[in-house]
Order: sequence, then structure tokens, then C-alpha cells
Amino acid sequence: MPAKEHLFISPQQAPSDSAQMPPNNPSNFSLCLICGDRARFNNYGALSCQSCKTFFRRNGFRPETVRPCTLVNKCEINMKTRHSCTYCRLSKCFAVGMTSDLIRKEDLKSSKRLSSTKNTQITTISRIVITSFQSQDRTILSDSQWTLLSNIVHAYDACNTISHIKQILNNSSESIDETKKDIIDPMDMLNQICESVILFISSLPDFRILTQNEQISLLNRNLHGVMGFYSTFVFRQIGIFNHANYLNAFEAIYGMNIISAIKNVMEQLDSNETIIKIALIILTFSSESYVDTDRNVDMDTLSYGTFRLLGSQNVYVELLWKYLTYQYGYGRAAVRFAQFIQIVLCIVRNLAMLHVNNEIHRRISDAIVEHIKQMLVFIESEPRPLWGKGLPT
Repeated sequence: MPAKEHLFISPQQAPSDSAQMPPNNPSNFSLCLICGDRARFNNYGALSCQSCKTFFRRNGFRPETVRPCTLVNKCEINMKTRHSCTYCRLSKCFAVGMTSDLIRKEDLKSSKRLSSTKNTQITTISRIVITSFQSQDRTILSDSQWTLLSNIVHAYDACNTISHIKQILNNSSESIDETKKDIIDPMDMLNQICESVILFISSLPDFRILTQNEQISLLNRNLHGVMGFYSTFVFRQIGIFNHANYLNAFEAIYGMNIISAIKNVMEQLDSNETIIKIALIILTFSSESYVDTDRNVDMDTLSYGTFRLLGSQNVYVELLWKYLTYQYGYGRAAVRFAQFIQIVLCIVRNLAMLHVNNEIHRRISDAIVEHIKQMLVFIESEPRPLWGKGLPT
């Protein structure tokens, strides 16, 4: 199971070892932080009942094997529902502070008691598991990188309109006559998605130091890839293809094969939103165009400033890699990073095919680019804080 967004722990939130395992007090009853059942002891880093302790011990090492949530990854977990959704229950265990490292410590103690002669071998195997699964060593990221990561998360959240888009989607689905499903205009939703990602990008210092012409050149070059990646993520978050009228509208434009390809990528896309947020910036500052749009290279004001883009991009690539290593350990970080690259290449391939073969898609893309240019002029004329600080969230 990919890590979920709410599992992200900032330096300020990360508990110390002493905070993770305060002394147990068997004389006091309290409530389990996961399901609300009676609990006496801190198990694996959080006050929890025996049921949730057993559950976490059984699943904490193997989150990737847990069946995904069938709803929206927000199931309520209590005593009655704790057996209904393994995905959301395990996510809540991690969110309240449980860590598999403490299971390993317990296993090591048991192993030492079982056989002192095999202690060295067992310890070595356990350390391999730690390396391949999860690091949680905060020193992997420097203080400045933690600050940068915090700023990215805040900027994205301040500009994020997914909940608003989801509301529009639901209202439109309820109000549309069943006989007129095919009249939905995807442009409205794509413009909403585009505005959200541009507001996010325009709050980045690396973007703000560019001139307006350079900003337009950069987005002319990379907007197709950024929008393709982000739209895939948003479509998954809002469950767009669960709404027949929108599914029909997009199928009418893109065809069944492309919709099937989008669904396939949606299933593979990482569910850790922090990864998505960093990835958007990496894609924005690419020095190569994702799709050949016949743009006039002579008018590209960044054509001789590739090193500037690589400087920005490298900062965020390093940040993504270190964050992945912090969250999952080296082995799983490498797998996730490779999967991210594979997904981007798949999206770019589909976009390139669409640009060549689908005239409606080209018109939609051109309209979005023009909309973005107008947005940038408006943003330039408005004093806006960096990193979205001060913007309503």
C-alpha cells in the first residue's frame, strides 16, 4: 500500500524516541487512538487497544499488500468499523504515531532470547528489512530541505481546489438530465485544474524570479506535461470516471483507448500527495518540452538559459529522493522513484499521440495556454506572497 498523505511528519511533528514510547501504566484505562476501544498501553508508538496492536503487528511490515480502500481513503475507523477497511485502519495507525521500527525492536529482543548463537545473523537480516522498508531518519533531509518541503506543502494546500472541483462535479452530475450526458464541456473542469496548478507554480520563488516572458516560455514548453500529470491525479482524487456524464463527455473527445490508458495510470499513480506536490515542480522546471507543439524556438526566452532550469529542477529532484528515502528506505524509494519516471513517460507518450492525432485536444490545449497567459498577466499585476503565505486555505 503506498504511503498516504497524512502519514507525512514534519520536523516539528516528528516524535522523539521518548515521546513514541512513554512508560506504560497498566492501572489507567484510556481510549485507543485508532478505534476508540479501551486501551492501557502504548503499543509501537501510540496508545492502542489489543485489537489494533495485533492488527498493526500483522500489517505494519507489509503495507504494500493491503487491499486499497474502495471509497475515498477516508473511512471512519471505530470499534464497529475497524474491520471494514484495512487500508484506512493501517493509515490511521501510522498517522497517530505507530512505527514498524518498534516491531523490529521487539522482534530483536525475542530473537536474542531464542538463540544467542544466531543473534548476529538475525540482527543482520532485521537491518536489511529496515533499510529496504522505512528509514524515518530525519537527518536524511537538512533543516533547509525540511523548510522547503513545508513551504511546498503549504503552497499547494493554499492553492488546491480539488474539493471545489469535486463539488462542481457532484452538482453537475445531479443537475444534468440523463438524456443529455454528452453535452458536458470538459473545458470547464480542465480550466479549474489548470488555474489551481498555475496558482501553485506562481507562488514558487524559482518561478517568480523569471521575467513574465520567461514564465510564458517555460509554461509553453512544459504545461502539457504538467497538466497531463496533474489532471490524472485530480481525476483520481475526484473519481471523475465514476460519473457517467463526464465519462461519456471525455470518451467522446478522447476515445475509449485513451480513457482506458488514463485509468491505468491513475491506478499506478502514487497515493502519497507530498510526492505529487514535489513532482509537479520538477516537471514544471524541465529543460525539454514534453510535447512538440511547433512552438517558435526563436521566441523561447529560456532557450539559452537551460542551466537556470536545471539548477531549480535539481533542487527538487534531490528533495524528492531524500523524502522518499526518509519515508520508505533506500530500496522502496528507488522503486517508487522509478515508477514515477515510468508514469511520466507514459503520460507524455499519450499526450504526444493526442497532439498529433486529435484536433479537439489541440484546440483545448491551445485554449488553456491562452488562459494561462492571461492569468500570468493578472498575477504579475497583483502583489502575491511567496509560497502562498497569507492566501486563504
